[in-house]
Amino acid sequence: MQPTHPLYNAKYANDNLEVMKPFSYGPRDCLGKNLAYAEMRLFVARVTLRFDWELQPGQEKWIDNQTINGTWLKTPLMVKFRERVDGTTA
Repeated sequence: MQPTHPLYNAKYANDNLEVMKPFSYGPRDCLGKNLAYAEMRLFVARVTLRFDWELQPGQEKWIDNQTINGTWLKTPLMVKFRERVDGTTA
């Protein structure tokens, strides 16, 4: 904090701020984000290899029905998972 800030405390004036990385974005990025991304990639890979995917009826034009208005308003995608029986589980 700047010395003019009302919550400024002089005992923290010499702190090394290079070692601090609070949750945020950019240089203040989340420390656990890369681990979370790695876990998500592992999960998607395992589900993709372990299950056969089948679109449910009425889902053929799912991507065409998506709208983007500054944010992506996603509708549910109905998918049926069946465990593979061909012996190629991961």
